[in-house]
Parts: sequence; C-alpha cells; structure tokens
Amino acid sequence: MEWAANCGGSSIRGSPMGTIEQRLRDLGIILPDFGTSGYYGANYGTMKAHHQVGKLLFLSGHVPEQNGIVVHAGKLGGNVSIEQGYAAARLTAINCLAGIKYAIGDLDRVAGIVRTLCFVACTPSFLDVHRVPVERRICLPRCSEKSEASAAVPRSAS
Repeated sequence: MEWAANCGGSSIRGSPMGTIEQRLRDLGIILPDFGTSGYYGANYGTMKAHHQVGKLLFLSGHVPEQNGIVVHAGKLGGNVSIEQGYAAARLTAINCLAGIKYAIGDLDRVAGIVRTLCFVACTPSFLDVHRVPVERRICLPRCSEKSEASAAVPRSAS
C-alpha cells in the first residue's frame, strides 16, 4: 500500500502520544518496526519507503510480508481462499500503518486518508474481490498481478 499523510507537529487533539498505537495493541495488532528491521520494499528493487512533500506523506507499495515471508502468495480464485486473501489484505494494511509510523514517528499525527488503491491478485473468473479488502472505504479492489495498495493521510498538528 502507498499512503499519503498530513504531517504536522503534535496531535491535533492534544492527547498523549501513542493513543492510536495503544488502541491497536488493545486490538491485538502489533506493528512491525521498520526502524529496526528496515523497510522490506528494498528487497523488490530500488523502492524508497516513503516520500514527503510538505505535510503530505506518500508511502511506497506494501505487500503482505511478515518476517521476510510473503503471506498467502498466489491468486484468489486459484490457490488462495477468500479468508487467506482477507488475512493478506489485513497484514498489508498493518504494514502500511507501520510505514506511516516509520516515516512520521507517531500515528497520532495522522489527520485522515487522502487516497487508497488496493490491488488484489486474482484469476479472471474470480468475482468476489469486494470480500477481500480489510476496509472497503480504504481499499478499492482491482484485479492485478500484484498485491499492493496505495494511500493514507496523517493528522496535522496545526
């Protein structure tokens, strides 16, 4: 996934740093630390982890990779079930959040999502693409040979 983020100073609400991350932990979601492990996109070529223009942050493509392994590789309608596709989409979204944190340091600075694009690898006969993305308001599915998604926006401090 690629994300675009509005990067200001501290949180708009003036709340303590880390409230979004605490909520993620409460939900059992642990973000990978790209600051320690490095952004895995470099394994796919010369991809930069992110690029910032003013207060907007653009993330590079993300995939459902965990501990150096792509989870549920393949195509929906082929060797990947809808449940596996959903799990891969969820992991990709988690990796996007980790990418935003890596870029701006604090998810509480996220103001909102500007644009998302989610590519779902599927066979031509697979018609249930809408059942795969974790959040239909965030990922707009399209059949493709790649599994990646695009867009999100962080919260301004001003």
